[in-house]
Amino acid sequence: MRLRRKVGGGGVALRGLSHNQAFELMFGVGPMVGEASFSSPEEYEQAWQRHKDSLLAECAPWRRPDAYWAEVGYQPRCGSETEESVLLRLGLPLTPTERAILATRKLQAHTN
Repeated sequence: MRLRRKVGGGGVALRGLSHNQAFELMFGVGPMVGEASFSSPEEYEQAWQRHKDSLLAECAPWRRPDAYWAEVGYQPRCGSETEESVLLRLGLPLTPTERAILATRKLQAHTN
């Protein structure tokens, strides 16, 4: 994942988020374990709603930020299911790239 830096007054931010806030939205915890990046759950939710499109755009196919899974109310079980299988099983929205991958797989399955 690459996060673009936004240069502005008062320090470096990621699309209006601090590094710690962006990290927590993407991975579920701040880079310093036990350190809260948001002052409340409401602030976390508001930041996610404001920045989710740009954070989702940073993800590789079949990957979603931790805040995405919090929003849909499901967390893939580490080691026993992939994010791809959960997205497909639950019928969650796919990116254009993911839809193209599925179409390619179907085409390849029909030619084999």
